[in-house]
Amino acid sequence: MVRKGEYTAGSPGLRRSLPCAILANPAAGRMGRERAQERLTALARGLDCPVFGLDTASAGEFRDAAAEVSRRAEVMLVAGGDGTFTDVLNSRLGGAVLGYLPFGTGNALRSALGIGQAGRDYLDKVRRRQASPVGVMEVNGSRKAFFASLGVDALTVRRYTDLTEAGHYGFLGYARAFAQALGSYSPGTLRVTGEHGRTEEVRRNLACIVSKHPFYGYGLRVNQGRITDQGLFVRAVTANPVVLPGVLLSAALGRKPRLGFLRHGLSFTVSSDAEQCLQYDGEWGGTGREFAFAALPDYVKVIL
Repeated sequence: MVRKGEYTAGSPGLRRSLPCAILANPAAGRMGRERAQERLTALARGLDCPVFGLDTASAGEFRDAAAEVSRRAEVMLVAGGDGTFTDVLNSRLGGAVLGYLPFGTGNALRSALGIGQAGRDYLDKVRRRQASPVGVMEVNGSRKAFFASLGVDALTVRRYTDLTEAGHYGFLGYARAFAQALGSYSPGTLRVTGEHGRTEEVRRNLACIVSKHPFYGYGLRVNQGRITDQGLFVRAVTANPVVLPGVLLSAALGRKPRLGFLRHGLSFTVSSDAEQCLQYDGEWGGTGREFAFAALPDYVKVIL
């Protein structure tokens, strides 16, 4: 069993400092499966660290646990998906170095951090405390994230949420959600303004990505840059049926994107002539017509 009972958030177990702790999200995509529980137990034993968070019943409780554990632990390993890590970034973080244990559905951070399928090399880095400062971005003046997008892929997140409630999970569920979103999405015209005030227009936007790392879920590479780069990378792809197959093939093969509107900078404002869907790190972010993105350099130390 996972060593957790005496270490629940707010318990006496957190009154002392810890060299390392795992913060696990019980609502993460694969955390409820028996194999995931067995893997989490093995990781906790191998790293000799307790597990927190499995007793949390809401996103608010989980963020409270993240805040408390990150003040007590030297290293806090976040076990969950991309959205789980984003929730941690948006908690009242203490001074812990952060690491990532992929237990989500798409796990874009697995690719961004270079974690292999077995993850042995990454766990060695955890033991050596091999961390580097990493920047994040701030969305609309408040939400911290690594990856955000407007358009059909954001609508896909909404459709996937609906499908999971009907029992459709994983890659096939996501592919079905993308097909539904693609069939119902109406492209709009975007105006992208950089930090120096220059505004450029993107007509018939299909997807506009603003990110700190280039990966969508399932290892799909959809933007430029690396997670350690300063600034933000923006890529917009138009709704062109001739271009779309090449864009999808390039993403699946992990090639550096060269098609579409590509820009790099410290901040961007994106406005649209029509309502646009927003997602950040695989979580639904609502709709709107204007969005602001700003880089926050060296925001947190992460095991790389």
